[in-house]
Amino acid sequence: MAGYLVYFALGAAALTFLITRDVRSTISVVIVAGACGIAAGTPLAILGGLALWLLRLALAPASTLAGFRAWVLEECPVAPGRRAPQPSPGRPGRGRATVPRKATKTARFLSLVAERNGLLASIPLDRVAQINAALAPQVDLNPGAARTALRKAVLTARNGDPR
Repeated sequence: MAGYLVYFALGAAALTFLITRDVRSTISVVIVAGACGIAAGTPLAILGGLALWLLRLALAPASTLAGFRAWVLEECPVAPGRRAPQPSPGRPGRGRATVPRKATKTARFLSLVAERNGLLASIPLDRVAQINAALAPQVDLNPGAARTALRKAVLTARNGDPR
């Protein structure tokens, strides 16, 4: 019964808009014609959500479409009629859920410093700038950010943190 009330309210609203060309009168008809909240709330909520999404699409199209794509892939990761790829049993750790996240530039920089200079705790603070100047460009890291990260990592390592 409520479903028919929604159709009636939308039809009456469309007819009102065609006659008056007034959006306020159209919304008033939807609210008055629908005694229950379904008739007024559902169509207006859908239109409001769509309007906000279109506004966001107009203001930030790249991030909006990227977020939409991520949402679609999360909701439907495999196209209908296809099977999800199964990890091969001969290659442990190659499944989709166990793939590590790509390391950040800072993490790659600190790893390179540890590889070339040994433990971070053994690096003297007065050598941080020299090491930074030599290795930061290799990982395309901003020299200021690299110096700050390396100094912080050296001090943390000296205070007993194993990282």
